[in-house]
Amino acid sequence: MDEKKAEIVFPSPWEYRVFSVTAQADDVEKGMRGIVEAMKLSDVQLERGPVSGSGSYRALRLTVTVGSKDEANALGEEIKKLEGVRFIL
Repeated sequence: MDEKKAEIVFPSPWEYRVFSVTAQADDVEKGMRGIVEAMKLSDVQLERGPVSGSGSYRALRLTVTVGSKDEANALGEEIKKLEGVRFIL
């Protein structure tokens, strides 16, 4: 069987779905903008998603162009450090 692994060609668009505490969503959004600016990433789109049924959490979607898998992983790690972030996909 000749199986080929999918290969990602960089630079490539990369998407993160971030779930934050609703009361801290503004701060998380500002923090994410600061991180992408500091990392000098391009083609940045940051959108607010829905609030959870209980009103406790807000979804945010960040799409950026990254130059490597290491850069994508580093961005994810920095986002995870923001106060108010509960999880990231």
